[in-house]
Amino acid sequence: MQPNQISDTADHNTIKAWAENRGGKPALLKQKDDTGRAGEMLKIVFPGDETKDLDFISWDQFFIIFEENNLKFLFIDEEEKQFYRMANRNE
Repeated sequence: MQPNQISDTADHNTIKAWAENRGGKPALLKQKDDTGRAGEMLKIVFPGDETKDLDFISWDQFFIIFEENNLKFLFIDEEEKQFYRMANRNE
């Protein structure tokens, strides 16, 4: 793999291992959209990134939401890199 190459997966074990190897924990970020409606965004939170708007959840809860929303996990699989994002699997 070339440096900073982005990989993607929907494999739960791969995602969990990637996150935990970097100290990440699953969470929901409370947010409001442009209309002021409340919502939540699935996140992996790393040490030092905690905010009051986070609700930490279990990995089981994380993956239920992940599957319900048909997501895939985009990430850089290099040691110490914490870059990731989630996208629809159909994209």
